[in-house]
Amino acid sequence: GLGALWGSGHAAGQLIVGLGCLAVHVGLVRLQWSSMLGQVSGVLVGLSLMAIGVLGFTEARDYEEGDVGEARRDRFGWATFVTGVLHGLSLDAIIFVAPALALPRLAAALHVLGVVGGTLLSMGVYTALLSAVARRLPRPKLISAGASSIAVFLGAAILAASLGVTTSFLPGL
Repeated sequence: GLGALWGSGHAAGQLIVGLGCLAVHVGLVRLQWSSMLGQVSGVLVGLSLMAIGVLGFTEARDYEEGDVGEARRDRFGWATFVTGVLHGLSLDAIIFVAPALALPRLAAALHVLGVVGGTLLSMGVYTALLSAVARRLPRPKLISAGASSIAVFLGAAILAASLGVTTSFLPGL
């Protein structure tokens, strides 16, 4: 489903970050612009989360009982994948692939592939469980509106932090 497609995009984004780390590890790339990249990725992730939240509000408003959403699924295919790639490119992924910088080349490559595979597996399982739970709950509009609110709030907090605005209500961002 769409969750697996988003997870695939996220894994692809992490693979790109991992390949970048491997390129640094073998001396192909020197990072003089890493701080700017961190800020830009934070802005993009924040904006995309806010856009996802707004889209969720729109879908919740337009939702009618019995609407299974199959006809709408094709419309979001590439957008879902690209959103996953964008989130995978967030420099938060560096935490998971950074050990590759200290490993021998083959072990580093296998570590990056392990992170990508683990991300894909865990996101696939998580979205399948979330989908199963959401289908059994009687108020899908409320679920969608709640998830959309969280996406907009978190996106705004990430965007603000990326632009240097401190948020006392979310320390660490």
